[in-house]
Amino acid sequence: MLANIFRRDTIEAVYPRPVFEGDAGVNSKAGVAVLHGVFITSAPDERGDFRMTRATRRVGEVAHDHSALFLCPYMGKSYSAFSLQGGSKGAVAENGDIMAPHPEEYAAFIDELIRAARGFGAPDAREPDGDRFRGLRGGG
Repeated sequence: MLANIFRRDTIEAVYPRPVFEGDAGVNSKAGVAVLHGVFITSAPDERGDFRMTRATRRVGEVAHDHSALFLCPYMGKSYSAFSLQGGSKGAVAENGDIMAPHPEEYAAFIDELIRAARGFGAPDAREPDGDRFRGLRGGG
C-alpha cells in the first residue's frame, strides 16, 4: 500500500494502532516463532510516497532479499506493570493496569517507520563496498 513520509495519517491507515497493539503483544510473548509488523518495500519518491505492507517474518530469518525492510513492534511500558516480589524470586506483583493505553509507543513506532523509510535504499556504510571501508582491503 502507498504511504507518505509527510502524512502520518497515510502510514496509520496502513498500520493502525489496534494492529500495532496486537502485533506488539504477540511479538513480546516468550517463544514466539513468527514476528508481526511491516515491510517497507520502496524508498520515498520526490513527493514522499513509499510502499509498505503489513507482514510477518520468522524469528531469526535472514533477509535474503534486500529490497524490503522489516520492522516490528514490541510491548514497552506494559511490561513495567509487573515486578517480582523479593527481587528475582517470588510472586509477581501488579504495579499498574496492563491494559492502560500507551499512545506514545504507537507514535514512536510511526516515527521509526518514517525514519526507516527515509533511509531505505540509501547506501549503507556497514556494507563492505561502502566508502567507510575503502582502502582497508586495497580498494581505491
